[in-house]
Amino acid sequence: MLGHVTVTSIDPDNPASHSRRIVHDLIRGAWNYRGVIITDDLVMGAIYHHGFCKAVVDSLNAGVDLLLIAYDGQQYYRAMACALDGLHRGRIDRAMLEDSTRRLESVRLGRQTRL
Repeated sequence: MLGHVTVTSIDPDNPASHSRRIVHDLIRGAWNYRGVIITDDLVMGAIYHHGFCKAVVDSLNAGVDLLLIAYDGQQYYRAMACALDGLHRGRIDRAMLEDSTRRLESVRLGRQTRL
């Protein structure tokens, strides 16, 4: 689970939960982590400073597999609308979504890659 902290030495502009430099480049790239990654709750104050829809789209583009919405179920619909809008506008990397789909399917089938 990635928190919404900013690791200024890696990406001073984005929280870890939706930073491509941290998720894609560091965790998936340099560390070669192939498991599922989830954000911390997107219904937190830290997200509103950067924009909810931006966080949804950036998280998916970074390589995050699951977006946590814990305390306000209505925000699920908002997150889905943001993701669909981003997809229709060409703002979401389809290759990242396909990679995520494979990871989630692997877990669902009990075939998750051992770390």
